[in-house]
Amino acid sequence: MCHWQSQRRVHNRSHWELKSCLYRSRLTNMSREWVRLYFQGFLVSTLSACFLFAQSSPEVSFDKNILPIFQKECLGCHSSDLKMGGLVLESYRDLMKGGDHGLAIVSGHSDQSLLVRMLEGKAEPRMPLNGELTPNQINMVRVWVDASDQLPDVPEVAI
Repeated sequence: MCHWQSQRRVHNRSHWELKSCLYRSRLTNMSREWVRLYFQGFLVSTLSACFLFAQSSPEVSFDKNILPIFQKECLGCHSSDLKMGGLVLESYRDLMKGGDHGLAIVSGHSDQSLLVRMLEGKAEPRMPLNGELTPNQINMVRVWVDASDQLPDVPEVAI
């Protein structure tokens, strides 16, 4: 509590001392306001940086990131045993072969890739049939397809 707020001490203080105390009190409130504004600015800039980092295209690997999604969510129907739609998702080579409806992905163009469009629900039927992938999983597949034009072709194995 500042001196000017105490009723008993007011009559003992000079006019200038009271003004000085009032100024310090306002300065303290202004300092608090500046700290609050600084913290809000810091918080906004940090969250913005995190958002931009999340939106940037991280390096996505088929073996580390995409194949585990396919194994968990897709192989119930798209394994070499069932081959629904003629599509097998057990390996990169199988994915690149496509299925009954043609190529599953168009390298470098996730918006034109049937696989991504079905995962997003933009093409029928929406995949996977038994549920949905999370937005993060769909985004990971999309980023991988967009970057797939930079991947080397898988050599064909002679039979």
